[in-house]
Amino acid sequence: MNLPHYDSISRTTGCFLILGALLGCSSEAPEDSAGDTDGTTGPTETTSASTTTSTSAGTSNTAASAGPNGVTSTSGQSAVTTGAVGPGNATTGSDTTSTTGADGGVGGATTGGGPSTSSGAGGATSGANTSDTTGNPTGTPTSTTSATTGGGGTGNPDCDATGFYVEGTSVYDVNCNEFVMRGVNVPHAWFSSNTQGSLNDAASVGANTVRVVLATGGQWSRTSGSTLSQIIGWAKENKLVAMLEVHDSTGFGESAAAVHPDDAVAYWTSSEVLGAITGQEAYVMINIANEPFGNTESAQWSSFHQGAVQELRAAGLKHLFVVDAPNWGQDWEETMRNDKNSAATNVFNADPDRNVLFSVHMYDVYGSANTVTSYIDTFLGHGLPLIVGEFAADHGAGKNVDEGTIMSKAEQSRIGYIGWSWSGNGGDLGSLDITNNFNVGSLTAWGTTLVNGPSGIAETAQTCSCFE
Repeated sequence: MNLPHYDSISRTTGCFLILGALLGCSSEAPEDSAGDTDGTTGPTETTSASTTTSTSAGTSNTAASAGPNGVTSTSGQSAVTTGAVGPGNATTGSDTTSTTGADGGVGGATTGGGPSTSSGAGGATSGANTSDTTGNPTGTPTSTTSATTGGGGTGNPDCDATGFYVEGTSVYDVNCNEFVMRGVNVPHAWFSSNTQGSLNDAASVGANTVRVVLATGGQWSRTSGSTLSQIIGWAKENKLVAMLEVHDSTGFGESAAAVHPDDAVAYWTSSEVLGAITGQEAYVMINIANEPFGNTESAQWSSFHQGAVQELRAAGLKHLFVVDAPNWGQDWEETMRNDKNSAATNVFNADPDRNVLFSVHMYDVYGSANTVTSYIDTFLGHGLPLIVGEFAADHGAGKNVDEGTIMSKAEQSRIGYIGWSWSGNGGDLGSLDITNNFNVGSLTAWGTTLVNGPSGIAETAQTCSCFE
């Protein structure tokens, strides 16, 4: 998503807006600028939305709000949803069926200190078989890198994994135990002063994972290696697995502010970032780039990620990689869902470690139970692993999401889900906040469902055995 809307800033698709971030921030809304389906706007963004629906020929156009100085327009003959855009961005719909999300970013400064050295707590033992949560053997681990960077659960004596890895459609941890993510997105890039408290609070409601929004410097203030080490340390203190993502390429090709996704690869392979994440494979997953392609450049999705995973491995990264779907993460063209032209399979096979997890962001494209269940069943049918990396109860006024089915189907299928987002979504996307004003004692309606509802975090989350 683009940046969530904050306070007086409104945005229809996911950009974070924090009043404090309005000053001197770039113009992108968190998580859904220009069409990512998450939909929040960043600080200093103001948005206005207009919607036109026509029942004739099945057309439906939705123009999302734009951040300050931003312009969002949609046109076309098919269903089109354009997400919110951060300040100064412009988003234009196309004449083909398209869905743009709301990822952008808030534009707030990211600051922080902290040690730049953080290491795993011990190596994993060797062995051949993996096991599920009941201890039953399930196969041979696919990750066979040296255990010297492993992170230390007491674990399975027959396990030689050094971090998270995938096997079939399941994710396993350093102890070769299945790990099913239940978590929340935390908007560090736009609200860095709230990050430590947000991680503490996410753990207090039972989450086992946090997806942390970072920035390369392409749109928002760069998250330094020392700050990254600090964030990883806070997550580990709370027994939270950290999925790290950079937001600056959100909606590339459609969002004017987005930088090319190569920028994300350069960030992960920079010396300061490598120093922070190397040795943390047991606790950290790398989400290469948030929603790196909008609707106009989705044809590049597979080829870019094939090259990215190879470049990242060549740089020495041994982590589990997470790859966001095209079309602002919503994959409405079904490129990833149907593995068109082996698009997803080719990404997976391009990785010499065969250690890639795919992520779909479910917003208003997923407003019915059938759409949700058919997507998950179809993708898992390819034998590839999946997570719902972002979702909410709606994507702004009149844009319903079937969050109940997402959660129940995820539980049934044993796949992870991560709700968007802890706080900071402004304007008409305020409903995407999990808490009111970052206050864990004040859950929103969406937050109550995510945390305490059927198949919710409190009911289904289990702490990763990597912390044993």
